[in-house]
Amino acid sequence: MNYQQWSMEMRAYLINEGAWHRIIEMVNRNVDNGQFMMDHKTWRVKNGRALRAIQEACAPNVPTQIAGVVSAKIAWEILAKLDQFRQRGIPPTDPRYSNPFLVVKSGSYMSETTNPPTLKYQPDLGTSVLSYEIKGDFEVLVSAIKRGDWNAVEFFIERDRTILTTIISSDGNTPIHEAIIAGQIYITDKLVQLMSPRQLEIQSSIGHTPLHDIVVHAEKRMIPEKLLELVQIQNVMGLLPVALASASAREDITLDLYYHTPVELLYPESGSSGFRLLEYCIIDGMFDEGVQKRWLIYRKKVNHFFAMECIKCICKEIRTTNLSEFSENTVWLTLVAAVENGIEEIVMEILQAAPHALPTMPTMDNNGRSLVMLAIMFRQPKIFKYFLQEARRYNEDITDYLGNNVLHCAGMPPPQQLFTRISGAALQMQRELQWFEAVKSITRPRLLEHPNKDGDTPRQAFTKNHKELKADGEKWMKETASSCTVVGALTMTIMFAAAFTIPGGNFQDSESIGLPIFGRKKAFITFIVSDAISLFSSSTSVLMFLGVLTSRYGEDDFLKSLPQKLMVGPCALFVSIAAMMIAFCATIAIMFYGRLSVIFPVCFLASIPVSLFMKLQFPLLVEIFNSTYVEYSI
Repeated sequence: MNYQQWSMEMRAYLINEGAWHRIIEMVNRNVDNGQFMMDHKTWRVKNGRALRAIQEACAPNVPTQIAGVVSAKIAWEILAKLDQFRQRGIPPTDPRYSNPFLVVKSGSYMSETTNPPTLKYQPDLGTSVLSYEIKGDFEVLVSAIKRGDWNAVEFFIERDRTILTTIISSDGNTPIHEAIIAGQIYITDKLVQLMSPRQLEIQSSIGHTPLHDIVVHAEKRMIPEKLLELVQIQNVMGLLPVALASASAREDITLDLYYHTPVELLYPESGSSGFRLLEYCIIDGMFDEGVQKRWLIYRKKVNHFFAMECIKCICKEIRTTNLSEFSENTVWLTLVAAVENGIEEIVMEILQAAPHALPTMPTMDNNGRSLVMLAIMFRQPKIFKYFLQEARRYNEDITDYLGNNVLHCAGMPPPQQLFTRISGAALQMQRELQWFEAVKSITRPRLLEHPNKDGDTPRQAFTKNHKELKADGEKWMKETASSCTVVGALTMTIMFAAAFTIPGGNFQDSESIGLPIFGRKKAFITFIVSDAISLFSSSTSVLMFLGVLTSRYGEDDFLKSLPQKLMVGPCALFVSIAAMMIAFCATIAIMFYGRLSVIFPVCFLASIPVSLFMKLQFPLLVEIFNSTYVEYSI
C-alpha cells in the first residue's frame, strides 16, 4: 500500500475516533488559552490512541524517525515528509532520512535543513530525537507561564516532557527561564522538581542558566537548593552567577552565592569573575553590612582603601613591564579614568610603579591625546602640576590627530560635571579664562600662534568653543543686574523721601521753627545716619548694576571687571537694606518711646529680611571674591 492510500484510510480512522481535528489538524489552537487547556486529559488520551494507531499501522517496519516522538501530529508530519523524500527520488541512504534536525514550521508542514537549527537535539539533556517548534503552542505555553497557570504548563509537560529543555521564545529561553523572568515562584519550584540536575544546566541564548536569571530578575527566596549546584557555570560573558549578582547590585544574593562558590573559580586564571565581583562590590559598597548613616563615612573610607589596595597589587605586576606591553593592557584605561576624574592618588601610584611611562608619554585615547593633554582637557590642576614636576621636559610640541596642542586642549569645552560646582555662567566663563591663562603662562609663547587642522590658533579655538558659554554668562549677569537695579532704585527713592519726612515733625514757633522736635534724642540721630548710609549705598549699588548692564562683555571683562561690579553691587545693596531697617527701627523707638513691648518685636521682625538677604546672597559673594581675588595658578 502506498503512502497516499494509507494516509487516506488512516485519516478516515482518526476522524471516526474523533482525533483528527483535535490532534492532527489542531483546529482549536486559536481559541481562548484557558479553554484550550481545560480538557487536557481528554487530549492526552486521544493523542495516545492516535499515535499508537499510526505506529501500529506502520508495523512491523516502524520508521526510526518516529520512534521517540510523543505527539501524533509530529509523527504524522514526519511520515508525510518521508514520503516526499521518496517521491523526489532521494535514496534511503541519504543522510536526510536519519537527520534529527527536522523542524516543524507553523504546525502545518515540514521542511528539511542541512544545518542544525536553534532548537537542536541534545541527547545528554534527555530531549527527544526530534527537536521541534510549534509556534502557536509555544505562544500559549509562554502566556500560561507568565500568568502563573500551572495546570496549563503541566498539560504541555505531560504531552511532551522534552518541552522542559526546548527553547520556546524568540529570546532563546526555555520554560524555566521564562518562569524565573516572569517572577512565577510556584511554577519555578515545580519545574525544578521535574528537571534533573543535568537538565537544569540548560542555558539560554546568552548563556544564562536558571541561576543566572534568578540573580538578575528574581528574589533570594526564589533560589531552590537544587539550583545552587549551578554556581560554577559561566554565561557567554564569562561571568559566574556570583559575579553577575554583584553586577546587578544584589547584595543579599551575592553574599549567599559567594559562600557556595569554590574560591578557586574566582582566581584570575579561572576567568574575569573574581575581578568583576571585587570591582562591583567596591562600586556598590557591599563591604559594610550596616546601613545606618553613622557608617556612611566609614564605608567611603573602606571603599577608597580597597580601591587603593587593588591599584597597589596591579602596580606590583607592572613594575617590570616594558612600555609596549604596558600600553596594551587595561592599566592604561585605569590611568586615563583616574586622570579624567581627578584621582591623583591612583595616578601617582601607577606612575611611581612605571616611571618609564611618563617621559615617553604615548598617545592615550582615540584622538591621540597624551596624559598631559587629558589632564588639561578635564581641568585637573593637581594632576597637571604633578606631571610638570615629574616630567619637566615633556614634549610641548606634541599634538593630537586633529593638530591640537596643549593650549588648544585648554580651550576645549570642559566636562559638564565641572560646572556643577560653580554658580552662574559668568563665573564659569571666568574659571575657563583663568585656566587658559594659567596653562598659557607655563608654555612657550610660540604655541599660542600654532594652528590646528581647522586653522584655529588656541585663542581662536577657545573663543569658538566658549561662544555659547559667553552668551549665557552675559544673559545671566544682565538678568541679575536688572533685578537688583529695581530693588536699589526703590530703596534709594524711599530713603530720599524719608530724609524730608522726619519722625515727630518740626517746631512751629518762631525761635526753633523748622528744627526737628526729637532732634536731641539718640534714636533720631540713629535715624538720620542710617537714612544717609542707606541712600548712599543704594545709589552706589544702582551705579554698579548699571555698569554691568552697559558693559561691552568682551572675554577679558569676565576675568576681573564684571565680577568686581557684580560683587560690589550686592554688597552695597545689602548695606542699603540693612541701614533702611535700622532707620525704620529708630523711627519706631522715637514714636513709641519707653514701650519696649512694642519696640523689641518690631525690631526683631525687621531683622528677618536682612538675615534672609545675607543667607541667600552671602555664599555667592564669597564665591565671587574667591574666584576673583584668590590667585588661580598651577
